[in-house]
Amino acid sequence: MPNFQKELMLALFLLSILLVVFNSILKMGKKEVIVPEYLIISCDIEASSYENSLNYDKDNKTLEIKFLINCCGINTSVEKSGKTYFIYEKQYGDLCKCLCSQKTMIFNVENDARVIFISLDNRKKILSPNLEFCGKSTYSECQTDDDCVATGCSNQTCQSKYEEMIITTCEFRECFDVARLGVSCKCVDNMCQWK
Repeated sequence: MPNFQKELMLALFLLSILLVVFNSILKMGKKEVIVPEYLIISCDIEASSYENSLNYDKDNKTLEIKFLINCCGINTSVEKSGKTYFIYEKQYGDLCKCLCSQKTMIFNVENDARVIFISLDNRKKILSPNLEFCGKSTYSECQTDDDCVATGCSNQTCQSKYEEMIITTCEFRECFDVARLGVSCKCVDNMCQWK
């Protein structure tokens, strides 16, 4: 890894520590500090998994998101509209043959928020239709809603009926309850995903 990337990752790490300290000060009521709405922490080339993931801390109203992007020539930004957070992928330079898992922290997030990733080609990947829902999407190709099916032992995976069925562990969790949480497996921007 080039030195500038190591220095950048160290600077981002130190910034995230400062944010935790500032949040602690805020909670103690000693000083008023303006905390940013979001923070892009790193792009891990050596990630153990290249799956999109979300982790929501209800107590601190903090959302941690990891998603796959090109290592070179890409910036991301976060915008909020109503209760939906949009993560935009924008190209600023040449792309390379390298993928990394980018980590973004969003602060002061309500539990009924949604998260949508907008790719370079303006395709929407719904990373979370509802933060209480923990199902997964394969984002496989589709033309209509009929091309998409809920699979897995607890019907927690949204995928194309034309791809090999996903095998999952057989457990039921409340966060898989599509009826209670009001989500369904649909064809959105020609990709099977929870909506």
